Amino acid sequence: MVSRFSRIAGVIGLLGLMLGFAAPVAAEQFASQYFFNTWSQTDQPVAAGVISRTWMWGPGPNTPGMSETYQDSPDHQRLVQYFDKTRMEITHPDGDASSEWFVTNGLLATELVTGRLQTGDDQYETYAPAQVNVAGDANDPNGPTYATFNTLMSYSAIPNGWVITQTVDRAGNVGVDDNLSSYNVTAVDIGSPTNHSMASVFWDFINSSGTIYQNGNYVDGKLF
Repeated sequence: MVSRFSRIAGVIGLLGLMLGFAAPVAAEQFASQYFFNTWSQTDQPVAAGVISRTWMWGPGPNTPGMSETYQDSPDHQRLVQYFDKTRMEITHPDGDASSEWFVTNGLLATELVTGRLQTGDDQYETYAPAQVNVAGDANDPNGPTYATFNTLMSYSAIPNGWVITQTVDRAGNVGVDDNLSSYNVTAVDIGSPTNHSMASVFWDFINSSGTIYQNGNYVDGKLF
């Protein structure tokens, strides 16, 4: 996912070293150098106060590293770690560590919405959709849950260029608030194979550039 809206984090200093790399204050340690590398490209500049923007992943890991069942990983287990906005995974530790796909982020939001937990390349376990608030609205008793969006999955994509004024409540009722048109957020057709459209503000963010962290230096580059 793109932004869930930023938490106010201030300037997060660096505390100590773990396996030779720094971790943010008051966060779990990174379970893998490769998780840290993925996180640091966009979020290290935010943590260090070099730039002010939303977190891509979050201030740091929310959990320790964990082994989760995945039938196509060695010993049917893969290393995962959860962040504010994602789950990082190393499914094939014997793969090409230099590949941008060595660390993946999986389908956590899809699993929460559908209840369909992926446990292998072609294996799934079925649970109820998650009756927990969508990230970013944890304290809103009326906000939609992940399960709310399960009832809306058959909706067609908003046509390209339409101004987005739709709303949704916890029960999954879709409404319209014409006041939202003042923001001029439009639908962008992102094409096959997704058959989805995306809010223009998110599309612009995905395609934006800014300060990133690479090879120990702060440089300007694409966020994605």
